[in-house]
Amino acid sequence: MTKFKILVIDDEKSIREVFTVLLEEKGYRVESAGTGAEGIARARAFLPDIVLLDMNLPDMTGLETLARIKTALPQTDTSSSPPSGRSGTPSRRPSLVPTPTWRSRSITTSCCSPSPG
Repeated sequence: MTKFKILVIDDEKSIREVFTVLLEEKGYRVESAGTGAEGIARARAFLPDIVLLDMNLPDMTGLETLARIKTALPQTDTSSSPPSGRSGTPSRRPSLVPTPTWRSRSITTSCCSPSPG
């Protein structure tokens, strides 16, 4: 099974580093960005399956970043489910997951464990 490509967009370097370490330990390919503009550029080049997105970025809001990524990558599903939510069989369609600051600090790696089967 191919692991997801995940883009982490957060202005706090420590948050990006924690997500990167935890997700790479699980075998995911991870890239990160510190601003909305940088995130949009990385999304175009990296073509992530999932984007973990802070809503409070220094250059634009997370919602504006989300809209611009959606414009750049129209095939991307813009689900707004929190990363800890799980339902049914995982889809291979790319999705963007807005991650409010409070949620990004409480997330655990259990959200990234592969489904059984």
